[in-house]
Amino acid sequence: MEVSSVYLAVATLASLLLLSKLLFGSSSSKQQWPPGPKKLPFIGNLHQLGGGGDPLHWTLSDLARKYGKLMTVWFGSQKPNIVITDLDLAWELLVTKGADYWSRKMPYLAKITTAGFRTLSACDGGPYWESLRKGLHATALNPQTISSQTKLQEQDIADMISKMQQEADLNNGVVKPLHHLRELAIRLIYRLSFGTGVPIEDRFVKRMDELIEEQMGIWAAAHLVDVFEFTKHIPGLKPPLKETKAHIERIKALLRPCLAASKKYSLSGNNTHLSFLLSQGFSEEVILLNLFEVFNFGVDSTSASIVWALGFLILERETQEKLYKEVEGKLEGSRRMVRVEDIGGWSTCMRW
Repeated sequence: MEVSSVYLAVATLASLLLLSKLLFGSSSSKQQWPPGPKKLPFIGNLHQLGGGGDPLHWTLSDLARKYGKLMTVWFGSQKPNIVITDLDLAWELLVTKGADYWSRKMPYLAKITTAGFRTLSACDGGPYWESLRKGLHATALNPQTISSQTKLQEQDIADMISKMQQEADLNNGVVKPLHHLRELAIRLIYRLSFGTGVPIEDRFVKRMDELIEEQMGIWAAAHLVDVFEFTKHIPGLKPPLKETKAHIERIKALLRPCLAASKKYSLSGNNTHLSFLLSQGFSEEVILLNLFEVFNFGVDSTSASIVWALGFLILERETQEKLYKEVEGKLEGSRRMVRVEDIGGWSTCMRW
């Protein structure tokens, strides 16, 4: 009976694959796409993007040398992705002609995680999107706001270094930097979102990191169905709607006290992301999920970029030595920590 069930599952999957090919196989092939590597049925170019253990950006860079600065890479047989590796062309498409390209199909789960497509990353271009973008840039991403918190940021970094040293002492000199960098980014975004008057607790930092990881897992499931549409008919691979809704409630439970704290600490006059969102008269859900989105994307991109830079230094020993000498020269032999204002004149950092 158990063997029969396996055969039935395999036969069902094969039938779905064939049906998917018959229904959708010819629609994308008629469209003229930029050049790119030859795709395989059903998986597209996925076999070329994850092989060899190289980082994705290395693989795409190698493919671009062969196929050009504008190429097509397929995630599954029905999902073409246009990859741009030229700065001027990227500027033309994303900025000069941004209005022609900013709308895109989103996975169904995004409707739940973005308050009905009402967050900055999910809404279509237009007045609403412009308002969210300007509000974020005028508050959390405002250079004056960031620079006003320099001392707090430096203290966070000093605390992180101390924790990493403790970890190294307990693990024969080995440190896993990613979770330290993620927590550092959460603290930075917290103050930019809520201001310096609202205390940040360690349990908030750890819980936020857990929820970000949780959402990444949910989005992975959503993108699996997005790439391989036939999988939505397989019970075990259906989009996790119930789990996603529960996940959103956990996000709200974590961030809701921050709204209450905003009244206690009188944030209405402060230049924070929360103060902007409150001033727009948005619903609580829209406010909370816009706040979480900044944590989600900010933590992931910031920590990943720093880890990438550290990996680059490990591979490029000559660059590492140059940077080390510049640090020594700037500090003039002192043991103090590097400050933000020290970095501007470092030629090695500027070349990155």
